[in-house]
Amino acid sequence: MVLAVSGGYVISSNVGAPFYGRTTLYARHISSGAPAWHRTLAPDTRFMAADGGAVYVGGRGNLITALAVGTGKTAWTTRLSAPAQAAAAAGDVLYVIDANATVYAIQARPGGPS
Repeated sequence: MVLAVSGGYVISSNVGAPFYGRTTLYARHISSGAPAWHRTLAPDTRFMAADGGAVYVGGRGNLITALAVGTGKTAWTTRLSAPAQAAAAAGDVLYVIDANATVYAIQARPGGPS
């Protein structure tokens, strides 16, 4: 499943993993199709969103993690008051709804959210 096209990369994931095991993200260079990186996520990953220079992942552990789109490395992590249920990214803002129906607008900046 293709999640995003961002910063010269196509980001995708293995579709059935949430039901059958761990989810893995894959990044490929748009220009050549060559693999850039892959990263296996925690088994409780519930959503992924991408925009700008990051891929955002979250799950039952109340954590949101931003991965650098060019490397797959963790850029930052932040904790919510309840497990994240869904998210959408637009520009430098990540919108998240948690299990308590609280909606967050997280300013996603290099080095950490604000």
